[in-house]
Amino acid sequence: MKKLIISLEDAQDRRQHIAEQFENKNIPYEFFDAIDATQIDAIARELNISIANTLLGKNEIACFLSHASIWQLAVDNNYPYVCIFEDDVYLGEDSEFYLNNISEWKPDDAHILKLEVYNKTINISGSAKSLQIGDRNLVKLATKHTGCAGYVITLETAHTLLDIVRNYDQLIPVDHIVFGDFLHSYAANIYQIVPAICIQSQRHNLTTPLTSYLESERKIRFGTPKTEKTIVSKVFKEGKRLTKQLSNTVDKINLKLKGVKALKLTFR
Repeated sequence: MKKLIISLEDAQDRRQHIAEQFENKNIPYEFFDAIDATQIDAIARELNISIANTLLGKNEIACFLSHASIWQLAVDNNYPYVCIFEDDVYLGEDSEFYLNNISEWKPDDAHILKLEVYNKTINISGSAKSLQIGDRNLVKLATKHTGCAGYVITLETAHTLLDIVRNYDQLIPVDHIVFGDFLHSYAANIYQIVPAICIQSQRHNLTTPLTSYLESERKIRFGTPKTEKTIVSKVFKEGKRLTKQLSNTVDKINLKLKGVKALKLTFR
């Protein structure tokens, strides 16, 4: 099975980091040269994906197109499934047992296997399934768990994800599509490995995490630092907060009625 690592060709520090992660564990891998901001128009045309209407920055679009390019690669080469990583992940203990033997523990009905931890708490449906190897379990995601730093997709899923993104009116972050819209709109079977076997540098407890190429654009998209607000704007903000709090409470009740359970997710 192909294990592809998305990495800019000139990102030597990150490539050295990820090579050490995989080679120290004897996990075969290949680099996939990431799309950069200068290529997004040409690659978008090749993939038939519209990037005209989006709030994403150029580097975020490039990240999106890098993932979509691998989905197209899987389709073009008829890969049964492919394992995709970003180059800032850290691998957990015994991860080689799982990554080198995926066919032994991947459920037949799985569309995606999520390998990383992003949220500390996830919502799952059903019971945890013990794997054939090691001491980790699989759980089925019931709600969004974002992050695209480590996952496995099937050929069928690659086809579906490409169809989804080609029909978007406004492009959104790739992880919100893979682990959000695809999960809910297509009743996808997305399984999470527990504890997770990889984590991004920015979410790891490191004193000097690897530099993120996307963080500055995300900060701009989410807004500039807070400024002094008028009384009206403060009241409006508080009203929005209370409305969201009520909505979250209703959502939790509905999830509980559907048999959805919260689970603390760790990395090791």
